[in-house]
Amino acid sequence: MRVSYENFGWPLLMSGETVELLPTLHLLCAPKKLDREKGENQLRDTTLSPCDLTFLCQWIADKLEGLSNWEEIYGGLTAANIILQSVSDEKLEELKLLPELEARVLECHDNFEFRVRIAAGQLMGTMCRRKGLPMFMKFLPSVMTGVTENLERSPDAPATETESSLRELIIAKVSIWCLRLS
Repeated sequence: MRVSYENFGWPLLMSGETVELLPTLHLLCAPKKLDREKGENQLRDTTLSPCDLTFLCQWIADKLEGLSNWEEIYGGLTAANIILQSVSDEKLEELKLLPELEARVLECHDNFEFRVRIAAGQLMGTMCRRKGLPMFMKFLPSVMTGVTENLERSPDAPATETESSLRELIIAKVSIWCLRLS
């Protein structure tokens, strides 16, 4: 099935161009985990043309900008991660995707939905692998805050001694690792 871009109100492509990505992108945002995984596998297996990449970058920006339901945010983060893992540095610069992602991924990392936080963390990891230590240092405060706040099972209940010790151990290990990188 071929779907025309113009049917969806995206003016960034010339009239008449078609895309087969939309069914895959809808799967990435599906409520069922198996559908989301199917969409992820389909996108990984798709050879993306320059027009597809441009469209996909706009689609990701739309999903992350609205910050509507968690499934759409998750789909946008997952698609971004797949693009970052598959395109060259030159193509990534041409797409101008990283600045947009830098601006949005930290918001997503604070999302109430744990699946979105995990997807944001995975994307942050991919961004750090692509851009190195400077990117890592931008994300470190948010990651440390997330570790500190989310290790407790219930924020209302006091942390057990084991949970407190585990949190302190993780924070100490990350701090030592960061000092070695500096």
